[in-house]
Amino acid sequence: MNRVIISMGSNTADGHEQMLNNLNWLKGTLCRFKTSHIYRTPALSEVDVYYYNAVVEGFTDLDFNHLQGLLKSREEACGRTLEARQKQQVPIDLDIVVWNRDILRKKDFDQKYFQIGWKALCG
Repeated sequence: MNRVIISMGSNTADGHEQMLNNLNWLKGTLCRFKTSHIYRTPALSEVDVYYYNAVVEGFTDLDFNHLQGLLKSREEACGRTLEARQKQQVPIDLDIVVWNRDILRKKDFDQKYFQIGWKALCG
């Protein structure tokens, strides 16, 4: 089994609902599922824009590329399109930050928006 830590985020008006829907989806996709609470943080580059965030831990028999493909397909199904990106709207963002023991996205791992959820999971 592969251990995966996923960073989740949304900055849309229905962001909290997006987070809940995708937490439920991940719960059905991963084994031994654990999640932080959903919390809000300011955007890194924009004034007056907030993100809903959560960090998820789980295990999967899928290989990295298969899981990554599922996550990106899920983002698109939830409205993460080129048009949304151009408007800087993020219906849902699902990023694999840790795979087994490897930190794959060090920049995300070090950010406050990730560390809040990470500490809640590990604390």
